[in-house]
Amino acid sequence: MGHKGIHRYETHQTVLSHLNPLEDVRCWIEGLTSQKVVKELIRTCHSPQGPMTVNERSKAVANFVQVALQYLQQADNGPKEISFLPLYYALLNLSKAYIAIGPYGHELDQNRWHGASYDIGKNAGSLSDDFISLDNTGVIPLFYQTLTGESVVKPANKKLDVKVRDFYSRIYGLTLEYKMTTKRESELINFGVTTQVEKQKERIVATPLNDWDHEQVNEVGVSKLQAFVGFTKVGPGATLAGKWCDRDDTVSLRKCLRPAMLYGFFSPDRTVYQSVPWSNEQLLFPEEIPLICALFHMSNVVRYNPDAFKKLTDSKGWPLLLALRTNGIYRFLLAFWSYVNQRSFYITVY
Repeated sequence: MGHKGIHRYETHQTVLSHLNPLEDVRCWIEGLTSQKVVKELIRTCHSPQGPMTVNERSKAVANFVQVALQYLQQADNGPKEISFLPLYYALLNLSKAYIAIGPYGHELDQNRWHGASYDIGKNAGSLSDDFISLDNTGVIPLFYQTLTGESVVKPANKKLDVKVRDFYSRIYGLTLEYKMTTKRESELINFGVTTQVEKQKERIVATPLNDWDHEQVNEVGVSKLQAFVGFTKVGPGATLAGKWCDRDDTVSLRKCLRPAMLYGFFSPDRTVYQSVPWSNEQLLFPEEIPLICALFHMSNVVRYNPDAFKKLTDSKGWPLLLALRTNGIYRFLLAFWSYVNQRSFYITVY
């Protein structure tokens, strides 16, 4: 019997740093303003699909990254209270870079609008009750399709209303602030995800990290854990396992996962674990989707709804929103860097 860790991407790398991890990853991403650098990464790390050429993709990505970095700089230098607006546009441009690399890059020109809307009259500035509406066209839906392979709205002619609490409850790095705000636990469960090998067979095993995670698995149910396809409980407690595959058949093994729903983190014991969202029966939640949707909501509050914004700044949810500007941005940038390199990156400070 042997085992190896499972990550969002098939390979991973842990980086030890003396600096601020957010500054580290911003520095890495700044290198992607070079079209030559991006072109080499696309050629070596991706298998481009669709009619766009590698040159067209690399030029688009470099341009989107340049604009995203400028918005991040604007957020750094402007009033912190309204930095949600440039931060959203930074993530929006990085989302376009994801799309340009993926199979739907040629559809960007027909999907230049946000793909989501915010109703001022129906949102009063509550992190419990505010919502956004997702459409089936636009950048955010195309980004969702790039990450999941699925449409965000079914049927296609409808809009999907999603409470913003469904996003904040699934942002890794904001779990403490979410609990402080709502008195509820986040909708993420932590696992050690590894392979189990017996003779010539192999399967993926997910072991809850602690007693609370075990309890949550039993309460929520295996079917709602979005990362795991066809998993069942095995042995005592709430340990889960996928089907047996031929040993070293990586393709079949990873078909038992939705890897984008693995939110990897480096723990104090220097082990990588995976935080997994559970379903709200509306959406899949790749790590990037709750982040960009939460910032879309706040960018609209800042622009169009000053009364709601004042209410939020005076609410017990304000620490959660402050953490979104730092921890949330870090998680998105690290996810983007990992996507471009098709390798799961983790940064730990020592």
